[in-house]
Amino acid sequence: AIYRSMLTVVFLDHWMACIWTLQARIFGIDGSWLTYNGYCEVEDGEEMCSGAWNLYTASLYWATATVTSIGYGDISASPGNAAEQIVAVLLMLCSAVCWTVVIATFCGVIANWSPASTAFRCTMDQLNHFMRAEALPMDLRQRLREYFREMRQIREVVWSKDLLDKMSPSLQSEVVLACNEKWLRRVHYFRSVSESYLIDLALQLQVSLFAPGELLPHSELYVVHKGYALYGGRVKKPGDSWGEDMLLASHQLRRDWCGLALNYLEVWHCSRTVLLRTLSLFPADYRRVRRLIIFLALHREVVRRAREKRLEELAEGEVQAFTTGFSRPSQGRRRGRFSCTRRKESSEGVLHATLLARKRLTTHSADGVCVLENATAAISIASEDKAQLSAIAAQMQSLTATVNSLSVIVRDDLDRWREMAILAHESQKLKSQGSAHISERASSDTEAQTSPARCSQRRSITLGSMARKGLSRRSGSAKMQSTREAAA
Repeated sequence: AIYRSMLTVVFLDHWMACIWTLQARIFGIDGSWLTYNGYCEVEDGEEMCSGAWNLYTASLYWATATVTSIGYGDISASPGNAAEQIVAVLLMLCSAVCWTVVIATFCGVIANWSPASTAFRCTMDQLNHFMRAEALPMDLRQRLREYFREMRQIREVVWSKDLLDKMSPSLQSEVVLACNEKWLRRVHYFRSVSESYLIDLALQLQVSLFAPGELLPHSELYVVHKGYALYGGRVKKPGDSWGEDMLLASHQLRRDWCGLALNYLEVWHCSRTVLLRTLSLFPADYRRVRRLIIFLALHREVVRRAREKRLEELAEGEVQAFTTGFSRPSQGRRRGRFSCTRRKESSEGVLHATLLARKRLTTHSADGVCVLENATAAISIASEDKAQLSAIAAQMQSLTATVNSLSVIVRDDLDRWREMAILAHESQKLKSQGSAHISERASSDTEAQTSPARCSQRRSITLGSMARKGLSRRSGSAKMQSTREAAA
């Protein structure tokens, strides 16, 4: 479309240049754009013009400026020449229509130049809008953009499958075989199968993309198409495969290992069910693959039993010889390497140690059961002791309350004894005061003989004071009696 548009513009410029010069010849050179712009001169009825090449380049220049809608205006229709102006208008209209078609063609070609890139940009716009709406963190946004950028190749593979579906069966088979035979033949099972089976299997394969650090599920056949993976301690590069042993019926003979994506990993994979279903459609290929499966199963079973037998033999000997052989370098070799025999002995020593650990585990399992039973009994005894301890704790709490009450009673008794001591001291003072009153009474009797009125007055005072002291003495004796009763 681009080439056709370019040729259209070139031919349009050429014909417009020819028409633009021809109309000047038809309607007369005098007063046309040729004489107006100095390309021709008319003297005494004779026309003197420049060379044909100069006239053609000038006309082509005007036609190109008109078609491309630039229109510099340095070459134009001469003023006052109506015929020439009408021709110029018609040529401008034709060039405008043709230029519009050319522009539309270019726009359509550019818009559909890469559908994958257009779809990818639309997907990235949707992703950016989603991340802004959900307010995702920046590190997660970066990982999402990187993942979708790597998914671009997967999208192209899906479109390729759509194109294959639109092809005829024969063309489809040829294209699939040309694209996938090289790497499918690297799988051990598929080296001797027919091309028809390879075509059918290639159409059943699925493509997936794994981010760095993701694990690939086991029990599937994987073929690396892009990136690197780690499987069984080995790095798998593009074209390598693993999981061929998924067709083995015994799980003990399979390697149930998961692959690890080291970077963005693009793989082709299929499940065991799909592989068996496609094999059932090709009996001859099924027999070939079945023979290989039996051989693989026999090989792995022999290796497994030999290893177990070797472990049993090593269990009867000593481990010290193998451990010393594992740590001692071989003689006659370069420094830092081991001989083949030492490597075998080291591996056997490791296997023997594993077997001994397993046996020790089985022998100590009974002791573990006994220990568990003893622990159960100890727990039951501890629960009974806990109940007794709780009862003792309750008794101790009651005794503590009793002791607290006794301490309060003793404190009250001490206060009472202190009061009794004070009362005894007061009674002693009262006795001394009583003797003093008796002597005063004797003296007052002698004085009463001399002065009866004064004597009677003193007698009344003395009797009043003695009555008060008697009352105080009685109250003191009552307090002492109550204190004694409380102490008892």
